[in-house]
Amino acid sequence: LSDNGTDKTLQVFSGKGVDGADFSAKTDLQVGQTVVVKGNLKSFTNKQGQTIMEMDKGSKIITINNSVTPTPQPTTSALEAKFDTGMDNFTINNITIPSDLTFVWKHDANKKYMKASSFKSNVNYAAQSRLESPTFSLTGRTSATLTFQVAANYFTTAADNFKVQVSTNGTTWHDVPVSTYPAKDWKFVTSTCDLSAYAGQSNVRIGFLYTCDGTNAAGTWEIKNIEVK
Repeated sequence: LSDNGTDKTLQVFSGKGVDGADFSAKTDLQVGQTVVVKGNLKSFTNKQGQTIMEMDKGSKIITINNSVTPTPQPTTSALEAKFDTGMDNFTINNITIPSDLTFVWKHDANKKYMKASSFKSNVNYAAQSRLESPTFSLTGRTSATLTFQVAANYFTTAADNFKVQVSTNGTTWHDVPVSTYPAKDWKFVTSTCDLSAYAGQSNVRIGFLYTCDGTNAAGTWEIKNIEVK
């Protein structure tokens, strides 16, 4: 409680709750609630020499507004990438790539998306490459969701060939569940990933990891319209 906006602490001595009821737990009052107290206001000096404002014995709470106002969430996007004209500050980390391939991920300027494949000249090459976002901040948020559009074909097992990952240091990456994988039909679907575990952190990156072991089909993946909000 505070005494009408000053920076002093207001103590309620031997007070009662609403309608004179006893308090049942510490959680009866919470930060953010508006509390109206009726009683005599006085001040005294404690052993540390501090002046404390206090509602005297016999005070009573008149009302408690139980609707604690939630912390406003930012309405702007933390990250956006459409890939209309380029890679939108994303970078490519070729973790394992054979000499026969010059790339796995590549921007398609005509179709305006990022595309990944390790298939060349009728050969499925073993390769692993991650498309990595620039660093973005989730400070001030209690939740966050990644949304993107993805299409694909020729893969054997979608979740093995294509993963979404998150890093907070650019070195260690963690897989996050993907809500929807596309069918093998080149049709874009909208998919999401819950990033709430990283809410409040200021140094976040997302990565799209392409993996092919060389024995199974080297799927082709296309992504666009990435947003974290």
